[in-house]
Amino acid sequence: MASSWRVFFLPVICFITSELAFSQNWTYETTERGGLSYAFCGNGGDVPTTGFLDGEGNVVFPKGALDWTNEQKTAVASAMQTIENTFSNVPGRTVRIAFLFSSGMSTGTYASTSISDRISGGKNMWGAEDLGGVATGSNAFVSDFDKVWKYGSTEDNLLQLADVVIKINANVVSNNSGYVYYGSDPSGIGRNQMDFETSIIHEMGHALGFYNGWGDRGTSAFDALTVALPGLTPSKPELVFQGNQTMEYIREAGDSLLEYPFSGYDATKGVLLENSNRDSSKADHINWSMDYKDIVMPSYKMEGKAYREYSDLELAMFKDMGWTLANDPFESIPEPSASVLFLLGGVLCLRRRR
Repeated sequence: MASSWRVFFLPVICFITSELAFSQNWTYETTERGGLSYAFCGNGGDVPTTGFLDGEGNVVFPKGALDWTNEQKTAVASAMQTIENTFSNVPGRTVRIAFLFSSGMSTGTYASTSISDRISGGKNMWGAEDLGGVATGSNAFVSDFDKVWKYGSTEDNLLQLADVVIKINANVVSNNSGYVYYGSDPSGIGRNQMDFETSIIHEMGHALGFYNGWGDRGTSAFDALTVALPGLTPSKPELVFQGNQTMEYIREAGDSLLEYPFSGYDATKGVLLENSNRDSSKADHINWSMDYKDIVMPSYKMEGKAYREYSDLELAMFKDMGWTLANDPFESIPEPSASVLFLLGGVLCLRRRR
């Protein structure tokens, strides 16, 4: 039985929970795509997970509060296709993801992601080959989703329950006509609208690695690559992400990464993260106040912005956390060897003589 944890973040984007297992039926619409299976849980339908513990330790069995429209399902399918095309890791078994609208979420929360930690195999200890060696020998906290897709584990939980559950605030969707944008053209979003597809890609970003470890169960990849620097007050350090690929990228890019460059920006620190409300030593969003360009994982809701793929900055962070990128923008083109250059020179000489 997995331990349960939750982190509630600063305004309005999402929170993450880890789940506790109880049997439920898979009674919902399911779509299979490659190594992914994602389910839409309708109004009153059981979630294909088993429930989770709330902050008071109560077992909660969430049920769908709304049925899914075709445009909503189309937006999810587009987001999932983007994510599948982003990474080339091969899952050891089908990865199961569930989506539902929840009526029990607070007004200030748009969506949440629940990850499970039920299977024991895949990755339990960080080695020298992981994370640039910064966590070698320490216990690894890795979600079932990561164990199966990133590390190729074939192990399954006993009841074949969902590896990830994404909940969208039903009240936000149903009580704010025109607030949520479902259009296929990202440029059509209004200034005060929230893009549905972007929110799905954001929530999946948490499943892909933007999550924390839990107590003595181990350190997550995100935690291991997060460094605490002195902040304005001793009780609130400045948290930065310092993976090797990420640091190389931001040093080369400099302040061109920022929407509004400023003279005090220091790229040598790393990517500034956002502290959570619960624990000032942890973070799992990129700090929104830095205005990094085109990011999908900021700590605040993204009204008026439709970013339907991860930025190069976020791709660098995923690569540092162990993902293999299908189209890696950071792989340099190998220089031709001396023998190849010699042969090319010979061919050019022959052509000139003719």
